[in-house]
Amino acid sequence: MQVLISEFVCGGGWAEKDRPPSLIREGAAMLRAIVNDAARIPNLRVITTWDARLGAAPFGPGVIVHEVSSPDEEAETFTRIQQSADRVLVIAPEFDEILASRSRHLGTQSAGSAPTAIRLCADKLALAAHFASAGVPTIPTQVFDFKISEKSLPFPIVVKPRDGAGSQSTYLIGSREELSERQVKWEQRGELQDAIWQPYFAGQPVSVAVFINPDPDQYDACPVCEQTLSADGRFEYAGGVVPARLERSVSEAVQQLAIAACRSVPGLRGYIGVDMIVRDESRGANPSPIVVEINPRLTTSYLGLRRLAATNLAEQVLGLSHTPMAWLPELRVRFTAAGEVTTE
Repeated sequence: MQVLISEFVCGGGWAEKDRPPSLIREGAAMLRAIVNDAARIPNLRVITTWDARLGAAPFGPGVIVHEVSSPDEEAETFTRIQQSADRVLVIAPEFDEILASRSRHLGTQSAGSAPTAIRLCADKLALAAHFASAGVPTIPTQVFDFKISEKSLPFPIVVKPRDGAGSQSTYLIGSREELSERQVKWEQRGELQDAIWQPYFAGQPVSVAVFINPDPDQYDACPVCEQTLSADGRFEYAGGVVPARLERSVSEAVQQLAIAACRSVPGLRGYIGVDMIVRDESRGANPSPIVVEINPRLTTSYLGLRRLAATNLAEQVLGLSHTPMAWLPELRVRFTAAGEVTTE
């Protein structure tokens, strides 16, 4: 069986020279982990691409690597390999329709979600409205207009791109004065021209990976993962800890909400990452986490989950196994966005 695993940022698809370092770091760590895990699956031929501009490819033995030097070369290589692959896993940012476009023509080859589901999850404004109509607790979300009256905003607020990924151009704004100063800089840089704003909710940021097999209808939630975010108001992702250090009842509520959020979006399949907040006031007997967004693709939490798993998690990611997952007991895994992993 032949499998193509494609990561857009580090696989050569990025057109700009100034790729965000955070996307390079996380993309390389995810790609290295899933490719090397897949290469250990018997009777599986694993193929990937790697951007030669980033140096030597970081893969172990048994992986067929096509090194490319430009987006055009990567696109040609992806199309050629994809045509003969039995299964294709695409890892790419949701913005600018990158992930949806890559997934559009894959059909039954795809180990991921349908393009319609990807587009909905990529549009944070539409997804928030969808959650509200489906009864899924989420953060109230509105369009950010540069002409908006600062007096009408309930500071602190979060301003971010409507279709962003990886916390790019995301800002915590604490006052009217700070917003006025930021707006001047945003306009000068042409930043946040299509943005949203949300009230800020204090709490523990967490995520849950959900494996979805639509036939039969099967949703399996992984252990809850704590997220480590920067404290500078930019929410840059630094890694996490899994299982999260939460009360059992809170963890179960988080997992149940993650599954409910995924069930509300038709077309999700494979590995899905759900970002949530456990609010400070909801850690007691009646936990009430809220959903932030859905990532319809492999996420960096895979770095911790793969170490916690009792079996090769790549089989689940690629849809080669749908048996209930087993996790190593009495183990806590800490990982960074760059792929450094330690156990406690």
